[in-house]
Amino acid sequence: MLYIDAKYVGMLSTQLQQFKKKKNNEWNFRCCFCGDSKRSKTKARGYIFPHKNSLFFKCHNCGESMGFSFFLKSVNPALYKEYTLEKFRAEKGVSKPSKKKEPAETFKPPVFKKGNSALKKLDMVSSLDDSHFVKKYVESRKIPQKYFSSLYYSSNFGSFIKDTKPEKYSSSMDGQERLIIPFFSKEGELIAYQGRLIGMLRQNDIRYITITLKDDGVKIFGMDKVDLDKPIYILEGPIDSMFVKNSIAMAGSSKHIDFEPSQSTFIFDNERRSNEIVILMKAKVHDNFGIMIWPDHIVCKDINELVMNGYNERSVMEFIEKNTYRGLSAEMKINTWKRV
Repeated sequence: MLYIDAKYVGMLSTQLQQFKKKKNNEWNFRCCFCGDSKRSKTKARGYIFPHKNSLFFKCHNCGESMGFSFFLKSVNPALYKEYTLEKFRAEKGVSKPSKKKEPAETFKPPVFKKGNSALKKLDMVSSLDDSHFVKKYVESRKIPQKYFSSLYYSSNFGSFIKDTKPEKYSSSMDGQERLIIPFFSKEGELIAYQGRLIGMLRQNDIRYITITLKDDGVKIFGMDKVDLDKPIYILEGPIDSMFVKNSIAMAGSSKHIDFEPSQSTFIFDNERRSNEIVILMKAKVHDNFGIMIWPDHIVCKDINELVMNGYNERSVMEFIEKNTYRGLSAEMKINTWKRV
């Protein structure tokens, strides 16, 4: 069952400092037990490597050694439970749990209301050939397939802007191929969209361009799908929000967030050296919102990168809940977090 062990090493990787893959089925990182060198933060003498058709952990500093299952249990008990269950199913030849399976969540393509007709001229990512570079990009970001019919490809971004917001048109956008992320109102009307440039940036190119179509200037992604009666998670970017249940993305509209603070949690990017982020976090705590604060050992810059390092939807939600703070404890945690 070496492949299962390797899978869970990947899921655990964001928790391990200085983590890197040395070669096939061998990884190196700072030891979780002794902390490795106190003089050098780059020293990494913990290893996971193959041993008798499974993986084994050993630290060449403190000498701690154990099988991978015991190592996983020691450093992440919640993930260990998933691991043991998956190992059990594999050994018994059971591919699915015996419990009642919840129906798969599916997203339907948006209903084209008045003002949405411009999207009809674009290709849904779901309809693109598997070899298409935009579809490959979306897959590389591990975006769930349920969103493929809600994302679009524009082969000429300048032309698309002319159709939707002529006053924002610039000839520099002609011929640009971009991933289009639409923003819909609660009623399903197209209110904004974000164009993500794929590939190398040229001089003066802008990676993300967000166009607002409504006069109120509010740019919130996910309003057409969020359930206001359930806990709401508020992220910075649309792609990050695609990995978090019942979430929206601010896309620069944090001043317009008008949800019940007691059931809303902000999840900012992991940018502890950004004064702007720190100020925003403190402001939201002051307004009684919950705040997710990134643990010191996590080096991922955002939720998407966390997923790309092995987290699934369930472990992402567990991660968020475990690291969410409110009130005085949130203020104290922010002050510690920003200094690291």
